[in-house]
Amino acid sequence: MAKYIKLTTCLALVAGAVVAGSDYTALEGDGSNGGLEIAPSGFKMTSSTYTVEAWVWPGTIQSEVPIMDQFVGNGTPCDWSFVVYSQQGYRGNLAIMSRGVTTDKGSNWLLSDSSLPVKTWSHVAVAVDGTTVKFYINGTLDTIHTISSGSTLPVQSGVFRIGAENRNGKPCFKGKISDCRVWNVARTAEEIAGNRFVRLTGTEQGLAAYWPLDEGSGALVANKVAGTTDTISGSTYGWADVRTPLVTCNVSDRHVVANSSGSWSAGRITTDGFKITGSAFSLEGWIRPKSLANFNVLFEQFSSLQATGDIRFQIRANTWDDGRCIPAFLYRGFGEGNWLYGTSEIPLYKWTHLAVTCDGDLLSLYVDGVQEATLSRTAQNRITPQQITPLVLLGYTKDSDVNYNQCDGKAANGWASDMRVWNRSLSAEEVASNRFARLTGHEPGLVGYWPLAETEGTVATNYASAALTLNDGALSGNFAFEECGSTPFVVNSTAIDDSCVLANGRFDTQMHIWQPSYTLEAWVKLMGHGNNVIFSQFSQSDNDNPNNGRTGDLRMTVDGSGKLAGFLRGFVSGNWVYSTATIPLREWVHLAVSYDGAKMKLYINGQKDSEFSGSRILPNSAGLLYVGGTANDSTLGFNGRLSDLRVWDTARTDAEIAASYTSRLTGREPHLQGYWPLGQASGSTVFNYSRQGVADGVAVGTLTWYSNTSTPFHVKGMQIHIR
Repeated sequence: MAKYIKLTTCLALVAGAVVAGSDYTALEGDGSNGGLEIAPSGFKMTSSTYTVEAWVWPGTIQSEVPIMDQFVGNGTPCDWSFVVYSQQGYRGNLAIMSRGVTTDKGSNWLLSDSSLPVKTWSHVAVAVDGTTVKFYINGTLDTIHTISSGSTLPVQSGVFRIGAENRNGKPCFKGKISDCRVWNVARTAEEIAGNRFVRLTGTEQGLAAYWPLDEGSGALVANKVAGTTDTISGSTYGWADVRTPLVTCNVSDRHVVANSSGSWSAGRITTDGFKITGSAFSLEGWIRPKSLANFNVLFEQFSSLQATGDIRFQIRANTWDDGRCIPAFLYRGFGEGNWLYGTSEIPLYKWTHLAVTCDGDLLSLYVDGVQEATLSRTAQNRITPQQITPLVLLGYTKDSDVNYNQCDGKAANGWASDMRVWNRSLSAEEVASNRFARLTGHEPGLVGYWPLAETEGTVATNYASAALTLNDGALSGNFAFEECGSTPFVVNSTAIDDSCVLANGRFDTQMHIWQPSYTLEAWVKLMGHGNNVIFSQFSQSDNDNPNNGRTGDLRMTVDGSGKLAGFLRGFVSGNWVYSTATIPLREWVHLAVSYDGAKMKLYINGQKDSEFSGSRILPNSAGLLYVGGTANDSTLGFNGRLSDLRVWDTARTDAEIAASYTSRLTGREPHLQGYWPLGQASGSTVFNYSRQGVADGVAVGTLTWYSNTSTPFHVKGMQIHIR
């Protein structure tokens, strides 16, 4: 297994604060006598109700492998020890010994029902509430013991230890330990399950002691609660450089994986034996094709034997109809015809999100968060993906694995990002809302997560916590990591300058308004009344003449009399509609125009100014959308300042416009097609912060940037960071 490289940026974090430290280190013991003792400065467990938690990676199962204890020995009442316990060396049950306590089992030693695996991370916890002792393994309640008599207050003369015992020459823990926690309350099942992957701050209510064990070097470890530095004594401990279950997905949002050859040559990403199991699952991925033919494979778990349960998710040429390249999902034996097809043609050089979900009875296929097709099960019983071959990403199953001679020439051609596998069926809302967000790796049901955002190398890390150190991807063929400034997750600058605006010059947004409804918004500061063009999308053949064009040409301006004007050719007689109010000069004003297919509304500073009814017109997408001017007529421009431009593919409501016009957006808002805050302060590229995957704006002529502290978003000394 290759050594992991921790990268630098992260857009999505798990709920709760993340403390400093390395998620690639853990405390490691070699099993020798006496080592791994931590002597905290005065720390004692002082409550008869408590919870202890840790992540453990046992290298072997010995007679009693210690995790934590507060122990004196020699029969001392209330001695306490939390261990992995072996019965004749062949099982490793979770166990706690609390001397003097009588339970329904009739012994000081209480065991879990389930055993722990070796050489695998497991989260272990025990909660004692004075009447019961509950064992949890990986967040799930394993067994309950009932206390009939005796005190559960740990002995106060014992030294608290991690990974070591001082009685009978028992060896120290052999393996790795991370994130040890002691609470002075009995934690609930929901609390244990919900927070086991999350680094704590040390200030959580009821937390008595917390050792993340993430220092990575030296002989000192910090108790985040006590605020003291605790010394590790003994000589048989060390630090392991290993990915822990606490790893946060610190991936670069500017890097993707690319087929660098420009052709469908042999290539794939193998997943080190990973297999999709279970009748319910979901697959997701982003792809930006360079070219399309009959093959652009995203996921494949396929057998040369054409076995029931074969899976292939790809872009496929619709050769039986019109030759369009559409998404297709093969699930052999599930439904009639085996194949499920989408309806949208996948565009070139544009990021598209593809997903398929299966709940065991119904397959659903999604394009950019919208469900396009479903297929019901016709098999007599539910089927599961075949287990003959492991999953392959972005290519066909390797020929030598299954003797399948068509593997070459079928790799995805272009760029890919953020490949995800779930062991549950995502809802339509989950597919739509989460596709733009980087994950943490700890989401419920996430079993495979390859962001494909490494900056170098040939290993794609699997960040799913369920996989831990397993199932990383190995790149082969022409696949390589590549910097790509237009990923669906890109943050185009580290911050938006909220005192920076644009004036003079115009830019091509590299996008079209094509939906039957839309909303345009902008903050403007006019220096003079005239034909001030804010947005313009005219066909390229009419020289931008409002009297000579195509139905659906559109424009948003402030005219010579200072009225906000909306233009949509064919909507009303004369094509133009105007506000009743006049836009003032030399002060910031928010303007908006919405169209729902029947009505056009004009807004000033978040309030509806006027409303017009007309014909249903589809915007003409033959031309590109321009800001601050038009495509062909350099005499038409904007006399003033512009800030915070927004384009939506829906008619926003009165309440929505009023609620958000004074706030910066995140870029992930539903229906936000284009978002140009105009806060990068320099350059000829105007960054689009919408996560729709649309290209950034390109200057036509010279852009002039101004610093203006009177902008509606300016806060002195502060910047808004897009996350």
